Amino acid sequence: MAAVVVRAESDDDLHGLIAVRKAVHPEVMPALENLRHHLRISRQSAYFVARMAEEPVGCGFCGGLPGDEDGPHVRADVSVLAERRRRGIGTALARAVSEHARSLGKAGLTVEAREDVPEASEFLEKRGYVELERQKAVALELQEVQLPDPAPPGGVRIVTRAERPDLERGMYAVGLEAGRDIPGHDADYDQTFEQWRSFEIERPNRPPQWTFVALAGDEVIGYAALEAYGNVVSHGLTAVRRDWRRRGVARALKLSQLGAAQAAGFVRALTENEERNEPMRRLNESLGFQPIPGMIVYRGPLLL
Repeated sequence: MAAVVVRAESDDDLHGLIAVRKAVHPEVMPALENLRHHLRISRQSAYFVARMAEEPVGCGFCGGLPGDEDGPHVRADVSVLAERRRRGIGTALARAVSEHARSLGKAGLTVEAREDVPEASEFLEKRGYVELERQKAVALELQEVQLPDPAPPGGVRIVTRAERPDLERGMYAVGLEAGRDIPGHDADYDQTFEQWRSFEIERPNRPPQWTFVALAGDEVIGYAALEAYGNVVSHGLTAVRRDWRRRGVARALKLSQLGAAQAAGFVRALTENEERNEPMRRLNESLGFQPIPGMIVYRGPLLL
């Protein structure tokens, strides 16, 4: 029986997508409100679900993040339940994703494959995809560690966005500067304030009490946000202004995040960094994070 692939727009289809993602990537399961939000903020994005006898067996995504939608390649993802692989489902989803990308005028896709799923890399490399970069992932078991006090450097205080909702413009300036300095293809684009805000501020799983901002006087010199996925939290970008780096600001922001997540009862914290981002990788290691399988980023052609 061949899988039927449809564009996921109804809540039923999106719930099917969530079920597949939960099985394939249990550590980061999207919520319906987040999927809906992404469709609202990105004019290019589309989700797909593959079913066999009404059972969701695979899912796909194609689209950009706000600010990176003009290049020749578009971000994409294909996931298939482990027990349903090698039956053509991944190929069918990849074709649906490629057709959507082609309708956007794109020449190819940027996709990720888990380091611990060699068949995913094999699938991509056989179709002409080449490795672009690696994202190294780490995890911290929050209920098994005793965290030190955040102790920001002298003259610096840490507040939440809930306490200071007026700091968005300063956060944006710091985020733009930090994004340009991070190794990898994500440094190739700048977001407008509105694009940045739609992703960093408006996402439903980023409540203001979990976004921490470092202030020197009234100037924003850094920020970091948490995202919630069930009983797991994930770190977003930790951004620090260039003239304040290597002075303990990032460490204070990270510890503020972890302390809040621990107090709220979350059991695990996840984060990932491009493998060349040595300063942040060393910081995560010093806080007790342990390596888990990360992602290999590939770039390649559309499927016919």
